[in-house]
Amino acid sequence: MIEEDSITNDDDLITAAASLMFAVILADGRIKSVELLALGEILKKHFGVQESSIKEITKLARLSSQREGTLESYARNIREIWGNAKRTQMLEHLWVVALADKQLHLNEDKIIHKIASLLYLTEIQVELACNNAKKKISYDDFA
Repeated sequence: MIEEDSITNDDDLITAAASLMFAVILADGRIKSVELLALGEILKKHFGVQESSIKEITKLARLSSQREGTLESYARNIREIWGNAKRTQMLEHLWVVALADKQLHLNEDKIIHKIASLLYLTEIQVELACNNAKKKISYDDFA
């Protein structure tokens, strides 16, 4: 398991990103299979994670996303490593996970806005990322 305060390699960064996405999954109090599938697809398509590693990363993300201070720590590390465009892309991933079940719970919206703030992204970027996610998402991608 990684220390949240010291991201040292790409695997740590992937776990940090997955943890932020898992925090969105947990926001409504229910873990839905379609959201887990969305997380897995994002890890494969955008982070180059092999299928055989998805379950392990998801397990690490679930554990770390529930620890106090994790969101702030991971967001800070991501903010320090990624530029604005990549952080905005991360925000889009959060929206895809939240919208994968075709519902947006108030707590999912709140946590995405909180993470966006921690990533130093503007409300305009939040809205654009949400709109982009809505255009890209297709239930068939995760079914």
